[in-house]
Amino acid sequence: MSFILFFFAFSLSRVSLPAPSVLDRVWSFDWRVRTPAEAERDVKGFRIEVLPVPEAAIRRPEGEFGAERRSGISYHKGIDFIEPADTPVCAIADGFICYNELNGGLDSGYGYTVLIDHGNNFYTLYAHLKKESHLPIGTWIKAGQRIARVGRSGNAIRVPKEFQYQLHFEIIHAPSGLVNLGGLKITLMLSPHSLTTLREIGEAVYGPFWGGVLNPEEFVKP
Repeated sequence: MSFILFFFAFSLSRVSLPAPSVLDRVWSFDWRVRTPAEAERDVKGFRIEVLPVPEAAIRRPEGEFGAERRSGISYHKGIDFIEPADTPVCAIADGFICYNELNGGLDSGYGYTVLIDHGNNFYTLYAHLKKESHLPIGTWIKAGQRIARVGRSGNAIRVPKEFQYQLHFEIIHAPSGLVNLGGLKITLMLSPHSLTTLREIGEAVYGPFWGGVLNPEEFVKP
């Protein structure tokens, strides 16, 4: 047991953790299942402070939340913003980077992906990036801070050329830390690319009460 704790501490020492609350969140994560009322309050209180790519157009209807995929077998779990290559991508609210790596491949899946933990059981996902973020996991960031640049990694290169450079953006609500994330592969907590309590275990009920992906267009700050 002591060896495991030592290895975990050593792994964390290799990343920058300017905010003590980051480590506190990992160690003291509350795995208690929320009641519907608690989860509803969480959802109603969440806001997008800054759009990840301000004034960008959403690819409609194919890039909208809920658009059918695979002939209706699955659906689009986020929204696709169409922007030129290298457009800065910003954090939509305060939080810390808890995932930063190539997810899938250069021509499959999410491509280069960043995941931010905003606390209160909310995470945001930024995919199809040009490359890994220049900010290491554990970095505390503020709303509007640049975290990456628009690219066409992952399966974005399989759409028509005029839509290939895009940002795929998701909001994940995970009241128990467990959610079915579809194509996203969450690595072990000791990975140098991941510092997160979010886990893909079994199925999750998609909706505002029990966790899952939510429609980003409903959370823009008025």
